[in-house]
Amino acid sequence: MNLAAFMGEFKAEAYDHLEKLDQGLLQLERDPSNNQLIRGLFLSMHTIKGGASMLELKALKNLTHAFEDVLARLRDHGEACDSNTATLLLRALDMVREIIDTDPSMEQMPPAVEDMTSKLRQRASGVIVTLEPKDSLSGLQASLVDAPVISPTTSPEKTSLALLLEPSDTARAVITKQLETAGWTVKGFADAQEIQNLVAGAGLLVLPLEPTGGIDGFALARDWRAFGMKTPIVVTALDPSSAQEAEAKTLEVSLAAKPSWRDTHLTDLARSLA
Repeated sequence: MNLAAFMGEFKAEAYDHLEKLDQGLLQLERDPSNNQLIRGLFLSMHTIKGGASMLELKALKNLTHAFEDVLARLRDHGEACDSNTATLLLRALDMVREIIDTDPSMEQMPPAVEDMTSKLRQRASGVIVTLEPKDSLSGLQASLVDAPVISPTTSPEKTSLALLLEPSDTARAVITKQLETAGWTVKGFADAQEIQNLVAGAGLLVLPLEPTGGIDGFALARDWRAFGMKTPIVVTALDPSSAQEAEAKTLEVSLAAKPSWRDTHLTDLARSLA
């Protein structure tokens, strides 16, 4: 049997479910007790695991099985998806995608994959797993709004720097890729003072709308516009409403749906603002 003959179909199916998992985990961050959503995520990961099992993709099977077990734990015990678990699942999903993209038939589990699989199994057994945070938004919005970053008379030079303030690991990775495709150099989190400097020198600001991380893109845009900032601002939301679109127009900002990894609408928008 030629494994390559089946790999294309497996990847196509897996990518469809990865897209569902992308969007589902972003929604779960906002609605952590949604058991129906958890069940849907479980079914998508179960499908990927099943395909990996059938094709004897050992490392991928073990990782996705452990991922599936965490979702089963949340589903069966009625547990809310706390912030630690959300971060764990988001980073594990990135790893699943990377394996499928690069070498799904790997036999030896790299140390990073083995470590992630172990952490998922710990969480599935009921142990809360805390990962080292990549970035922190704690108190960030207040520090950004408190001090003027650009005076009304300031007219910053056009730059290719895009400042992305997005707390979700998965969303940040997807949006960064789209912005880079559009020709922007992307920078994200830093300490409050450095962020102030980056805001002042950025040619594009990309802000989320009320995610669990605590940044309200409209609130920041409102304050910065009041200070006279003319820099293009894009606010991203999971499901933009007509009321949000109206507010975005009032604030003179662009409103965009959070993209899945295969969407191109944010790339097109960012290219038009370059």
